[in-house]
Amino acid sequence: MEEQQLILIVIDWTVVYRPVKSLETRINTKMIRHTVVFKLKHAAGSELERSFLNAARELANIPNVEKFECLRQVSKKNIYTFGLSMEFSSDGKYQSYNIHPDHTNFVKTRWIPEVSDFMEIDYEPITP
Repeated sequence: MEEQQLILIVIDWTVVYRPVKSLETRINTKMIRHTVVFKLKHAAGSELERSFLNAARELANIPNVEKFECLRQVSKKNIYTFGLSMEFSSDGKYQSYNIHPDHTNFVKTRWIPEVSDFMEIDYEPITP
């Protein structure tokens, strides 16, 4: 049987015992920055391009998405024209986003048919 640490909390002179988060749980709360750069099949400046970018901006409304940005890529060093960036306070919240119906529907109905090329990069902070 696994030994569990408890913390004592006193509320209005009532004693309550709560389990302390394990070290593994505390470590698994690192922030995740999810980014993707991509190129659309649509003509630059077209209504189809605007429609796609507007639909992509709706991803910001999915629970747990923080610091969402829809970006124009300006470097001449790669082929991509746009980027999306967002943060999640933990890997668990990022995984929840990945399976959210609004995200999976966007991928199925907009991303797959309209994106010609992309690169996804997910980051977590490096701590000393």
